[in-house]
Parts: sequence; structure tokens; C-alpha cells
Amino acid sequence: MKTAEIELIISNYFKPRINVIVPNVSWGLNFRHELDIMVVTKSGQAYEVEIKVSKSDLIKDKEK
Repeated sequence: MKTAEIELIISNYFKPRINVIVPNVSWGLNFRHELDIMVVTKSGQAYEVEIKVSKSDLIKDKEK
């Protein structure tokens, strides 16, 4: 399964007509911090979703 397919599944899970869903968020000096999907609910709760599709992806992210 590819990242785009997983993003679509996660987006549908969090109901995009009800919640704000933002993909690929980066912030900080030189964009040092990033997340794959940010979800903000109607009640103001925020969720960070990280997507890993392989062991090498996990190791690469750990090195950041």
C-alpha cells in the first residue's frame, strides 16, 4: 500500500466534512519538524498522524 492510499483511508476515517484535515505540515526553523497529516476536530482537539510504509522509512525518520 502506498502513502497516498493510506492518507485517503485516514482522511475518510476522520470524516473530512466534519473535521479539518491538513496533509504534509512543516514548521520550525528550516522546516525541521513535519507531520504527514494533521486533523483538527470540531471540539478543537488536534491529532498528528505519521505514516510509515516500510522499515527504512521508520529508520530514516528516527535519524531526523
